[in-house]
Amino acid sequence: MAPKVARREPGKGARHPQSTGVAPEREEEGHTVLKPLRGRLVLDASVLIEILAGSKPAAALVDSIVSGEAEVYATRLGLAEALYVTCRLWGWEKAVERIQALIDSGMVAIIEDEEIWSLAASCKCRIPISLGDCYTLAAAKRYRLRPLFLKPEKELLENTERIRQWLDGNPEYLATAAPT
Repeated sequence: MAPKVARREPGKGARHPQSTGVAPEREEEGHTVLKPLRGRLVLDASVLIEILAGSKPAAALVDSIVSGEAEVYATRLGLAEALYVTCRLWGWEKAVERIQALIDSGMVAIIEDEEIWSLAASCKCRIPISLGDCYTLAAAKRYRLRPLFLKPEKELLENTERIRQWLDGNPEYLATAAPT
């Protein structure tokens, strides 16, 4: 089932000059960047923020989107979270400008589905994680997308089994903690 989206023009948008399409496994700022990101993904706000900031961990994902290897989606709540976080970093106008440019690029399709809220509430009822994370997981469950978060944060790790059972799958991470 394809998500109802605001717009979808795959393969359009800015390309990070240093991106390669494959995230090499290397240590960067305390995290190991992971393998290729392909297929249908729903992005958590944390990944949207990395894309907006033009970070190195997000560069390979952006390249996969531009090449058409990855088809990515986000929820309205994910956009709102990315906006308020980037507003604190760059100010309101610059944050809105970058979010709007991302939406207009067609790189990320925004899911427009009135049924996601009840699935997100079901997730939140059963799993003690943030509502934003539940929206990402709800979109993944509804449309058989792979949920992508920036890194395995404490509450996600503590609830891995509950998430796996509810989602019938695992969350994925753009970066994981570097080996010790």
